[in-house]
Amino acid sequence: MVPATVESCNQLSAEDQLALLWFAYTEMGVTITPAAMGAANMVFAEKTLTQIKQMSAEKQTQMMCDLVNHADTPICRTYSSFGTNIKLGFWYELGEWMKLGIVAPIPEGYKLSPQASDVLEAIRQLEGGQQLTVLQNIVVNMGYTSKVSEQNVKQPVVPPQDIAPRAKVSIEGIDNLTVLSYMENMNAFDFQGAVALFTKDGALQPPFQEPDFSR
Repeated sequence: MVPATVESCNQLSAEDQLALLWFAYTEMGVTITPAAMGAANMVFAEKTLTQIKQMSAEKQTQMMCDLVNHADTPICRTYSSFGTNIKLGFWYELGEWMKLGIVAPIPEGYKLSPQASDVLEAIRQLEGGQQLTVLQNIVVNMGYTSKVSEQNVKQPVVPPQDIAPRAKVSIEGIDNLTVLSYMENMNAFDFQGAVALFTKDGALQPPFQEPDFSR
C-alpha cells in the first residue's frame, strides 16, 4: 500500500504535490510528525524558519512553491542540505504556523484536484508510521536540485488566488458565461476551476504537446 501511494504522489503535478502537503500537514501533521521532530535537530532550520516567518504572505506562498518546483533560491539550497527528519520538521512547523495564521494558509475554498484527493484519501487510510514514510518520500526531494524531474515539474507552480479578489473579465461581443468564467479562472491560475467548467474529472494540457495519459 505504501509503495503504491508513494508512486501516486510522484505522478502528481508540482502544484498538486504542494496542495497535498498543505492538506496533509494541516489535517494530520499533529499525529504524523512529532516522532520525527524528536529525532531532528531543528536548530539547523531555525534561521530559515525565522526568515520565512518575517516574509509577507505572498512571499511565503511563493517560497513554498519554489521548494516544490526545485527553484534555485537561497532557501531552496539551504533546504536541500537538511536531513530527512529536519525536512519533515520544517514542513510540520510551516503547517502549524499556517493554522495559526503566521504563514499564508491555503486559499479559502481551494479544492484538491481529483488525483490529489485520491492520494490524500489513501494517506488517510494508512497507519501513522506508514503516513510518515509517505510524507518522507514527498518532502525529501524538494528544494534545489540540478536534476529536475521532467515528469513532476513541467510548468511553474503558481499559488491559486482566493475567489473574492478575482477580476471580472469583459470581452466585447462575448456574453457566454462559460467562456468568461474560463478566462477569469485562468487569470487567477485556478486551472482546476477552469477544467471543471467542462468536465468533472479532466486535465488541462499544455498547447502543442501530446496528452499525458499516465496521470
